[in-house]
Amino acid sequence: MNNFDFSNLLSKFEERVIVSGASNGTLKHLVKTADVPVSGCKLYKSGFGVYMGHIVDTDLILTIDYYGYLKRSRGFISFAEGKNSKTLKSKIIYFASIKIEDVVKATEDAEVIVAFPKLKDKILIKRGFRKERVELL
Repeated sequence: MNNFDFSNLLSKFEERVIVSGASNGTLKHLVKTADVPVSGCKLYKSGFGVYMGHIVDTDLILTIDYYGYLKRSRGFISFAEGKNSKTLKSKIIYFASIKIEDVVKATEDAEVIVAFPKLKDKILIKRGFRKERVELL
């Protein structure tokens, strides 16, 4: 995937779509509440978990579920410090439920909108749910 900076694009996507949409209500139809483990999930130390990164850069108590990998926010981690509970209530957004229409509603950043299908495809490939395709152009 030429000229595709995954980690930079993922950070922009999380900031401009997920965090922004959860904050301002644009993605309220996708925001759920769930008990989220305080410690890392099973995929935390896997290659996929490392590839996706471990922290969402926001003070919101928020978790993003990337096909079973729970990426927790800085706010969630701070809130969990000193608590003796194994799980805490958190806003959660399931990445699989995000559609291009949601991305368009949440941001005006053309780079993020155009790259969303490729970003989703790359995440599915890294998670092992899809094989890499060869681009013929």
